[in-house]
Amino acid sequence: MYESPLTGSVLVRDRWGKGAGVMTNDGVTFSLEWRGNRFEGHSPDSLELVGEAVASAEPPELDRGDLCGYELTWSTPVTVMTGAGTERFDLTTQLTVPNPHAPAPGQEYGVSLTLAVPGGDVSTARHGDMESALLELQRNAPDGMRMAICSTCALSDYHPVGYGLMGDLACFRNSKEEFRKVSSKSALFDVWESRAGHVQETYHCPDFE
Repeated sequence: MYESPLTGSVLVRDRWGKGAGVMTNDGVTFSLEWRGNRFEGHSPDSLELVGEAVASAEPPELDRGDLCGYELTWSTPVTVMTGAGTERFDLTTQLTVPNPHAPAPGQEYGVSLTLAVPGGDVSTARHGDMESALLELQRNAPDGMRMAICSTCALSDYHPVGYGLMGDLACFRNSKEEFRKVSSKSALFDVWESRAGHVQETYHCPDFE
């Protein structure tokens, strides 16, 4: 949970064109204000319309109440360890969520990342989830640079059965010794109920290892 929710301008593109919106992230829920509508969800690819859509000549595309047919771009400050110590750099995420009911193939689902670091940005290809994108980003980062975020923390892991785009990462900071003994995905079931909760991949807390 962020001490202060992260709120900032985001870019949204859909069939009507692109425009600015405002997104708030409290560490658990994403809230998007866009074209007079409000959307909320635990992950930016599953944003549900709150209430009724405002009357507009440019209505949002919806799939059973969830926003679809859009491209969302936003930035998040992340903690990075470098040779100079711990620094904060902006991580820009570009997410595409197609409309599954579109009459013809168009957008391709996926997420790509760009980290603004001294000497030039580090970017990734498109991936199906944040974990894969962040793994590539870390591989592409300059030598000696490590992202100090939940995704790279030694006290986190995903459920063996599967996970979504973002926010399904389990944190085991309250059961460190038990978690360190886990040696396989199947063994995660033995300690799963001891998790402290779920965290976002780009979060950072004092227990980071």
